[in-house]
Amino acid sequence: MWLTEMPGEKDFEYGGYTHMSGGRVEGHQPWGASGPTAEERLRQDGANLYGNSLVSKGLKARTMANQFFISGPHRLGKVRPVAPPDKIKDEPDYPPGDGVPQWKLVRPLWWVSAAFVPPGGIFTGQIT
Repeated sequence: MWLTEMPGEKDFEYGGYTHMSGGRVEGHQPWGASGPTAEERLRQDGANLYGNSLVSKGLKARTMANQFFISGPHRLGKVRPVAPPDKIKDEPDYPPGDGVPQWKLVRPLWWVSAAFVPPGGIFTGQIT
């Protein structure tokens, strides 16, 4: 799935990286445990999320300019992994990676669901 409209600064929250379950700073935690999300941690640490003048852009504006794309192979998207039907118990579906930045939308935006990437494949940005 990928977005067809660009999110604004107030449309998303930082979620850290994919190895941070649910965007929580402490990663995988027992059920019911809580901790600050990546965005809450940024606020606690005094990050300039929204800028303070026309000259000084905040972190969200810079993220949108440098990392948010709604076309091409680097477009914003949601990956839904599909486990193989012949999966061996306790075998990971996917090997751990370096982590991919993640964001959480806080309002609905239009999106398209039309691509399938087979095991070992690479998403090229083209609809199949």
